[in-house]
Amino acid sequence: SFPFRSSLFDLMIVPHHDRMGRVGCNSVRTFLAPNRVNEDLLKNSGEMLRKRIAKPLSESKTLSVFIGGKSKGYRFDPKAFQEWLRQLKTQAKELQFDLLITTSRRTTVEASELVKREFASDPVCKLLVIANEANIENVTYGMLALSKAALVTEDSVSMVSEAVSAGKGVLVLKLGNGKLSQKHRRFHEILESNHLIQTADTQNFSPKLASLGGVDNAGFRQRESDRIQEGLRSLL
Repeated sequence: SFPFRSSLFDLMIVPHHDRMGRVGCNSVRTFLAPNRVNEDLLKNSGEMLRKRIAKPLSESKTLSVFIGGKSKGYRFDPKAFQEWLRQLKTQAKELQFDLLITTSRRTTVEASELVKREFASDPVCKLLVIANEANIENVTYGMLALSKAALVTEDSVSMVSEAVSAGKGVLVLKLGNGKLSQKHRRFHEILESNHLIQTADTQNFSPKLASLGGVDNAGFRQRESDRIQEGLRSLL
């Protein structure tokens, strides 16, 4: 189990939120979980997804919403989750945002039903994917390509990492029962201190959403990529 002994590997790529003891010369530290996001993937996925959405979208007025779910002791707080869904619908209408929404494999049936009840027939929602019922290939990347910003529940390191890598404004939503792992908390603190994400709960969601914009993190993304490539080149 983690942390692994670095002497067992030729190269280790380890995000900062995963604590290690002594970091060897064969280790590369990153801020994000490594992911597939790049310009070509976003462009191609966005073009494919746009064909599935009947009505036209304005990228500057479209939000991607990524809803995760349970992991170990963590669960969504039912009252907070339902309150956030209602706030999201209200704010989307007031601010004239279009919503692209997907759940994940970890989203419970109960949470998925709440999402469907609020958004399945609401015109503000241009796309609703319930991952445990039917999925779309590369839907995450397509949604990011077509949106101004991303709302991501706090439980998913990978979804947050992909949204940041796509250069979107990212609002991480604290909707849980307080049993999120320390690793997740460190991840959020590191990214927030580097101005790569914002966090919100039901108390401050509305003003945070109203002020959410894109971020210019191209230099950051390139440095992350360069570090990994340098580590890989050291093996050659």
